[in-house]
This record gives sequence, structure tokens and C-alpha cells, in this order.
Amino acid sequence: MQLRSILIPFLTFALLCGGGFFLIDFLESRSLSLPDLFAWLPYVLALIGVAMSLVFHQSRLIYPFCILAGGYYFALVTAPNGPDDTALGQIGFAALVLLLPLNLIVASFFKQAAILSPLTVIRVAFQFIQIAVVVTIIASPQWQDIAVHLHGRMLTEEYDHWTWLTQPSLMMVIVCALVAIVRAVMSGVPIHMGAFGIIILSTIALHYVDNSSTVIVFFSLALLNYIIALVHDTYRMAFLDELTGLPGRRALMSLFSVLGPRYVVAMCDIDHFKKFNDTYGHDVGDQVLKMVAGVLGDVSGGGRAYRYGGEEFTIVFPRRDTAYAMQHLERVRQNVEAASFALRDKNRPKEKPKSPASSQKQTTVTVAISIGVADKNKYQGNPMEIRKEADKALYRAKKAGRNCVSE
Repeated sequence: MQLRSILIPFLTFALLCGGGFFLIDFLESRSLSLPDLFAWLPYVLALIGVAMSLVFHQSRLIYPFCILAGGYYFALVTAPNGPDDTALGQIGFAALVLLLPLNLIVASFFKQAAILSPLTVIRVAFQFIQIAVVVTIIASPQWQDIAVHLHGRMLTEEYDHWTWLTQPSLMMVIVCALVAIVRAVMSGVPIHMGAFGIIILSTIALHYVDNSSTVIVFFSLALLNYIIALVHDTYRMAFLDELTGLPGRRALMSLFSVLGPRYVVAMCDIDHFKKFNDTYGHDVGDQVLKMVAGVLGDVSGGGRAYRYGGEEFTIVFPRRDTAYAMQHLERVRQNVEAASFALRDKNRPKEKPKSPASSQKQTTVTVAISIGVADKNKYQGNPMEIRKEADKALYRAKKAGRNCVSE
């Protein structure tokens, strides 16, 4: 599920990156350059991103947009035609290519905070402190001594002779990009994949810093990539259930609006869930919901699982009939029953001891679900009315002894 959720952000990044190179190649093949007005495009996109972050109550995402806009500005200031031998080129640009990916990956770990909170003040102050330190070094008579370290080589010259980026900055980009991609794969959160995209796209812009059109294009694409990731992440929060990771009722209603004349709706309910919740506690109940959701999410046969609410789930089989859906629903029921659930011992320490006792016992319980099925071919009405028929079938499954599938 995690890999599927970052597939679209990755494809978006790949398309933007490929499109950027295609555009630059097109301009160069015809000896063209972007009009001067386009130099403002990254700033406009950054403002759009900031505004969207505020509207969607994602204030933590303001920082990457501002950092990218600042990176674009300083790229134009420190190396308009490529870094020269002055302090601005040797210190300013070298510091930019080192600090930009670092700040982007750090900002991606920021938590939500109020705009006027002390934490926000600290974050903003940290950005200005970095700028002040770099400006102070540029103005220092000893800037050449510091430049030696910023341009230091741990490997031979062949590893960086092809780019304006220094070896320390290349290593920083690799580390930050790896952190971003691993985090995206592990979490399945689109905005984390967006962080990977802006690190790579902004690095490409800095690699071609001596070409103003390329700088404009790739900083603009980096900002656009993050805006798309923001929209995707907002969609994810609106349509996915936070606890189980399954699409929620809003997503189900969206599917209902586009279903054709042939489909099957199944309502699933965890048997004795209230008793289970009261006996073992709500935390364990949440874990049971996650476990059941994980099984339902892997339903075969083209079924789509949704969390309807509480301990109820909905599975929809578009363009299918009951005979087809029943075999896959029965398999789901069996898989839930086979997935024994281990209870955490009340006396179990929060941290794993260095020498755990071998006599510790785990209590396992069996979780079961009942399923009610309704077919559009059998009942007349809209999808919500078919869902109500599936609810009635679910009630019949409960009356029949639970842990079964009923029409």
C-alpha cells in the first residue's frame, strides 16, 4: 500500500523532470531563451504554495516553498553566469549548494505549529542566522581560507569536474535524497516523495546555474512538484481514514457517484467488537481495526475496501455480480479468521529488556467478521439503497451465527 501511494508523486516528479529537459533542449536547439517576465515565475509559484499551505492548514509546508524561493534568489545573486573567483561565487554559491538540500530535508521533518508560535520564530530565526553567517564569511578578509574547506575534496577531481557543485554538496544531496526516498517508501506519504523531488530538481537547477533559463525552469518545476504533492497529500487526508489507511466514507460516496449499472456492495462488521473493546481497551481495539483493514485492503477480484465507520467496512466490486464476489469475500472472511491477534501483556515493559524472560506467554485471540452482500442486478435503486440492502444481509449473517457471508 505504501508503494502504491507514492507511485503518482514519483511519476509526477519523473514527468516534470523529463519535461524540463525537453523544454531546455527545445530552447537551445532554436537558440531561444525565456522572456524576462519568466524570471518571476518561481516567486509566483512560491506564493501560490504558501497560500495553499495556509488554506489547507498545512503551515509546516510553508518553509520548503520559502526555502526554494530563497535558493532561487541566491542562485541568481551568487552565480548569475556561474560561480566566479570572488567571495560571492566561492563562498556564497558553495554555501548555497550545501545548505539548500539540507534545509529542505530538515523542513520536511517539521511538525505543525501556529504561525505566531515560539517554535515558528525559532525556525525562521534559524534560516536568517544561516544567511547572516554566510554574509559575514563573505565579508571576512579570511574568506579564502574558509573557501578551501567548502570546496574540499575527499575524492579525486573526476567526481566533480563535470559540475559547478562541490564534492561536499554532492554528498549532501545524495544523503538528503536517500533520506527522503526511504522515508517516502516507509511512510507512503506523498509529501515525503515531494521532498525528494524538490531536492533533485533544485539540484539540477544549481548544476546548470550558468544557464538562466534552466535555473528558472527547474526551480519552477521544483515548486510545482511540491504544490502537486501538497494537493495530493491534502486529498489523501480528506479521503483516507487516518487510523486504518483505507479510503473513508467520503471516498466511498465519490465511487458511488460513478458506478455503472452492474456492481456488488458488501458490508463487513467485526463480530463482538464492542465486547472486545470493553474487555481489552480502546488501544487494542484500534489495533484490531488496523489488522482487519489490512486484510480487507488486500481483497482479491478487483474489490475496493473502504472504512464506513466504527467497526464497519464496505467492499465494492464494480462491474461484477454476486456469484463472482462471493468467492473473494469468503476468502477475505477466512483470512481475517486465520490472522490471530496477539495481545500485549499488561506487565510487559515498554522497552525491550536486555535479557527477556523465556517464560513470557502471549495471549492470542481470534477476530472474525460477518459480511452482507447485495447485488445491483437483484435490487433496484441507487448505490446507497443497495448498500442498505447489504446492511440487511449483514444483519442476517449476524442472526445466522456470525463469522459468515450472507446475501
